[in-house]
Amino acid sequence: MYIKSCERAWRAIRNKDPIMVPQADSIEKDLEHTLYETKEFSLSNNLCKRLRDILYAIAYSRPDMGYVPIMNSYAGVLVLNCKNVNAFNILSYFLTIPIISYYINMDRDMLKGYGDILERLIHKYLLETHEHLKNQGYQFLSYVHDAMASLYVRSFPYEVVVKVWDRVIGLSEGGLFQVALSVFKALKEEIFGRNAEDISILVKSPLSYIDEESIFKAMEKLQSVPKDFNMLKLEYITPYI
Repeated sequence: MYIKSCERAWRAIRNKDPIMVPQADSIEKDLEHTLYETKEFSLSNNLCKRLRDILYAIAYSRPDMGYVPIMNSYAGVLVLNCKNVNAFNILSYFLTIPIISYYINMDRDMLKGYGDILERLIHKYLLETHEHLKNQGYQFLSYVHDAMASLYVRSFPYEVVVKVWDRVIGLSEGGLFQVALSVFKALKEEIFGRNAEDISILVKSPLSYIDEESIFKAMEKLQSVPKDFNMLKLEYITPYI
C-alpha cells in the first residue's frame, strides 16, 4: 500500500494533478518546521526526504482528508523511530481514530462531545481538581484541541511522545483520555491557585513543571479510564454519528 501510494502520488505531481499539486505545496511548506525544536528535519537530509514520501503517500491514499499540517508532526515522530512502510501504516491507523478524524475535519460539534467526556472523567477521578477548574471557568474542550487531538506531540518532547504512544494510544481511543487524566492528576498541586489561562498553559506543557515519570505513575493508577470512556462515548458521541 505504501509503495504504490507513494509512486502514484509522485506520478500525479509530475503530471500536475490539480488535487495533488496543492497538497504537495502545503507539505513542502511544513517539512522544515516538523518537530522544529529537534532540528532533525532540513530539506537537504534523508529524514526530510523520507517524511516527504510518507506525507505524499498519505495525501494520495486519503483524498477524503488530504494533507493537514498536524500530519507532519505525527509522521515526524514516526520517521525518527521506524521504517517508512511502518510509519505509513501507523499514521494511516492514527487517522482512523475518531477524535483525530473529527479534529482534522474540524467537526466542532463532535469535538465538543469529547470535551464533555473529559470533564465527566475529571469529575469522577479528580473531584477537587474538577471543582477548581470549573470555578476558574476552564474550558475542557481546549485540552482536546491543544493536546489530545495532536496525539500529544504539542505537549511532550518526541522521545516522550513515543513512550506515550507505545503504552496506551495503540490500545484504544480511551488511552488518550487516560493520558489526559494522568496529566491533570500529576499536576494537581500546580493547578490549584492558578486561573484558567494559566492552567491552559500549564497542562499544555506539563514537563515544564513536573517530570515524565510523574505522568507515567499516574497512568498506572488510572487504568480503568478507557473503560469509563467507552461508556461515556455511547452517551456523548455514538448517538450523533
